[in-house]
Amino acid sequence: MKGKHAVRAALVAAYVCSMAHGTTKTGEEVFAKWLRVQKVLCDRPPQAFAAHMQAFHGTSHIQSKYAKYQKVLSQYNPFLKTCGLEQCAQSGQWNVQTLQPFYTWFDHDMGQFFSYLMQAHFIDQTVNAQEQDMDIDSVIKRHRSLMKLFFCDCDKIVRLEYLFSVSNRMFEYCFGNQRSFSQFKRFLYDDSLHQIARLCYSTMWFYLVGEGWKHWSNECLSKIKKEADRGKEIVYIAGGNDIYQLLNHGIYSIRVIDPMLPSQPRYYSEGWDWLLKPAQGNGIGDCVILRCDNQKLCLKRETYNEMGTFKANLSTGATTKLPLSVTRWGVYDQANTKLGSIVFDRRYCRTKDFYIHPKKTLLISFNEMYFAAMPDKLFGWGINVAALSGKMQLYVKQLRKPVNKRVLLTFRRNEAKAPFDFILLGSCAT
Repeated sequence: MKGKHAVRAALVAAYVCSMAHGTTKTGEEVFAKWLRVQKVLCDRPPQAFAAHMQAFHGTSHIQSKYAKYQKVLSQYNPFLKTCGLEQCAQSGQWNVQTLQPFYTWFDHDMGQFFSYLMQAHFIDQTVNAQEQDMDIDSVIKRHRSLMKLFFCDCDKIVRLEYLFSVSNRMFEYCFGNQRSFSQFKRFLYDDSLHQIARLCYSTMWFYLVGEGWKHWSNECLSKIKKEADRGKEIVYIAGGNDIYQLLNHGIYSIRVIDPMLPSQPRYYSEGWDWLLKPAQGNGIGDCVILRCDNQKLCLKRETYNEMGTFKANLSTGATTKLPLSVTRWGVYDQANTKLGSIVFDRRYCRTKDFYIHPKKTLLISFNEMYFAAMPDKLFGWGINVAALSGKMQLYVKQLRKPVNKRVLLTFRRNEAKAPFDFILLGSCAT
């Protein structure tokens, strides 16, 4: 026996998986997609970017990127010249004195950045009208290109982390604080300022949903790890089978509430259906062997129960019946000591799932948070946000800070009422 078969046999022997009639799989088989594409992104204070602006190797990077983006950014040439990015591209050198204020604003005063945009040739009513009629993807690409020029690092991951961090701060300014929201609101309600709203929505949507849907905020994971260490169960609403990073951070008491729709395979890892429902019988004794949190773990299927069916509307337009089921996996260490349990509760979430509980901590992804907040006419899930406690803390996979009821209500009211017709800050993926 050679190669991966020998490795698997050795791992299985090490764990002494006692129920021989079950199926054993490796973490690579079950969580391959998360291992391949998912990243845990650290919060990088944007102000720190100024400290290494002059550390780029060679002068061609900013020049080549500027040339690459010039076609989509041509309408913003007056702004690029005013803010100093054009001069950086022409010289191949960062002008620290000129650009450092932008990184300070991105970090601590997003409102000042927007104020600068209004007086620095960013607003142009001809461009504003053009963008209103343009293809949405083209507009998103235009504003993304602008933000990428500000963080034109040679390292793609460094650039991603900075823009992920900027998106967090932009979200906090736009929706996370009542005072700053009252300032941001004018960009949604004043047609002449919709260019700034598009810049915000393009940035937040792409880095928190479009690209960011699969990634985790390291700060979010650290905070819910502390909650788990206090003995709380992490209730991951609409979390799919996205549990690998939770396990990898030593979080072993997890409950996932999700209908697991078969029309969503791109958002699940390869082993999602087997994790949820055994291939045959009740699956008792099925095992997953994986390495997490610097140790070897074994997940053992302990129960599988069906309680009937529920109806689900799929993105194909079809309606299907799915099993209403609960699957429980025990989490064991190498010494066969039980560390916790993972429960997959296959159903749609409901309002009471968002109620606070002394032994539970709520977790959700940004995209799903958005639709939990939305009214029915904007593809909402029927959650009665008004009935939630003002003390609710909802941790969001992509955000460094949890959100509360007020943030959900702000989303709900303004997405439904604001005369801003661009993109939703979520992507309906049923």
